[in-house]
Amino acid sequence: MIGDTLGYGDSRWLLAPVAWGPLIAGAVVTSAAGYAVSGWIRQIVPKRGVGLHWYGVAFAAPFVLIQTPEVIAWMFGVEVSLIDPPAVVIDFLFVLFLAGALEEPGWRGFMQPRLQERWSALTAALAIGIIWALWHVPLVIGGGAGYQGSEWVGFFVFLPLFSIVMAWVYNSTRGGVLFVMLFHATINAMPIFEAAEPVAGGLSQLIALIGVPLGILLYYGRTYLAADRPDPTIPGRPAM
Repeated sequence: MIGDTLGYGDSRWLLAPVAWGPLIAGAVVTSAAGYAVSGWIRQIVPKRGVGLHWYGVAFAAPFVLIQTPEVIAWMFGVEVSLIDPPAVVIDFLFVLFLAGALEEPGWRGFMQPRLQERWSALTAALAIGIIWALWHVPLVIGGGAGYQGSEWVGFFVFLPLFSIVMAWVYNSTRGGVLFVMLFHATINAMPIFEAAEPVAGGLSQLIALIGVPLGILLYYGRTYLAADRPDPTIPGRPAM
């Protein structure tokens, strides 16, 4: 089967269309509200003036959140090895073009700007994180797409934290959906490295998972989670 050949269980390929739900819902609601779907989906194209360093952030931030224990192990002289590079690349491309990253036009591209018109960017991000976790519960409990049934509790902790960082990326790039799609695909492709033995692994990862979102919150503030006020215009909204 193609899933076995490329290193995935068959269920992961068969369940990929489930990830298109937020994308489809965003398109339907955008159209029903009389907004231009083309204007909403155009967020995937980076806006002029957005620094190229945000591409680096989209890849580096997930690495810091997930692989801090391996970095610390390497600093202490522990052998760290690269995990099956072809599988990592396939995983990244699969998620980016066919699976989870396609949720982002719905989560960040649709919900984030709408919620933060009424509430702070932090409140919007946490709300999206909880909804994002709820969205995954049936899949995780069912053991589909490579998840274990016991992982659903962690989703309610990790996804709101990830959501804060992704809101920072989205608002800082003036609604750059491509950047959060790259972020999402990178998260799903992790881990890239593994250490021969752990060095304060659980503690260091907890510090990273809490410390990065907390640092963003303390530095930028809860209102925008970005250096500048996000574009208040709803993507696709007709000009008044």
